[in-house]
Amino acid sequence: MIGGSILDRLRGKGRLLGVDLGSSHLKMVRLAETKTGLHVEELVYAKAPAAPEGESVVNMETLTGFLKELIKARQLQKSPVSSVVSDPSLTVTYLTLPWMPEPELREGVRFELKKQVAMQTDDIVFDYLVTDGELRERSMLKMVVFAVERRAVDDHVKMLQAADLVPMAVDTVPTALAACWRSLGAFKARKNYALIDLGGSNTTVSVAKGPKLVFARGLPFGLSNLTQAVGRAFTLEVAAAEDLVRRVGLAPEAAARQEGDPPPEGVAEALRSEIDEACAEFHRTLDYFRMQFREDEIEAVYLSGGLSLLPGLSTSVGEFLGLDCTVMNPLQTATLAGTAEEINAFKKLSPVFAVALGQATRGIKECGIESTSSLGSYSKRLRSRLTSFLRRSSEPSR
Repeated sequence: MIGGSILDRLRGKGRLLGVDLGSSHLKMVRLAETKTGLHVEELVYAKAPAAPEGESVVNMETLTGFLKELIKARQLQKSPVSSVVSDPSLTVTYLTLPWMPEPELREGVRFELKKQVAMQTDDIVFDYLVTDGELRERSMLKMVVFAVERRAVDDHVKMLQAADLVPMAVDTVPTALAACWRSLGAFKARKNYALIDLGGSNTTVSVAKGPKLVFARGLPFGLSNLTQAVGRAFTLEVAAAEDLVRRVGLAPEAAARQEGDPPPEGVAEALRSEIDEACAEFHRTLDYFRMQFREDEIEAVYLSGGLSLLPGLSTSVGEFLGLDCTVMNPLQTATLAGTAEEINAFKKLSPVFAVALGQATRGIKECGIESTSSLGSYSKRLRSRLTSFLRRSSEPSR
């Protein structure tokens, strides 16, 4: 009954809230699918709580309180939500298996995971995307598999529920980013595109072949690395260093100077070594993809996430990799609600909403709103698992 009533309500409203709670900022997109395309009803970009001094993560109670307060202030209580979970336990694995019916295929993936991940399969939640092969007998299926500790997913769902939201789906950054990429339609079939999402403390490097996600890797690089570099170079507090990073970036000649600022050229120099090291890791990652999977060259690079707005970064990444590099504009194919001033402000921040928008798009197409979804078997499986989880979480502890 729980899952059914939620899905009926969701189908009736035809809208979903996509949530991306990063280490630096919370991004939310309330999305509706209309006859003319995607319509963004609300966008939220809010500074996330910082970890206490001496600690690297914010505790769940603080995050829940922050999210609940914001949801209440925006009058978004009881909204169906599709969210991404970021956790150190996330593992990406690549498998090739013979075609088999869905229940047997899932068990086949579970069996292979036992050999390849350090976690017990009973303690993980996993899902997979078929990247190549035909869904018919005697076909071999190539797939990318995402596995994360069950604890991380359960905690995330409980946080959403405690914030007075109705969780419909929990996914990963690479799959949400790929959904955003598909919605833009900026690809050529069978061509490879690098999608690099740069966040507060982590970066995700994904590769899409046409519209399909085929590769993903997480890297420990983000705004925090650059903030620390500038803080060390000029003995600055975190807030002042972060402000300099955002204003100056790698374009010191265009930076608006403020009284007391160190020379912008010095700020850019402090950032250069960190960014060059990250670009070298991007290069190694894409080389690994090409060699390991015997793939063609990368056609182009698209950046997203808050750090993609850093002045001069896209030019620097493109030159280092020897590829065309563009900052993604996730909002370009959607209509936006709000005043002209609000819409212009959010358009300037468009790349930060890539994951939240992609997750909302993915959720709308796979949680029952769109009756023509080509991923019906996935939707059914997802709804079944989530309904089971909601039912378990409502039972008294034994």
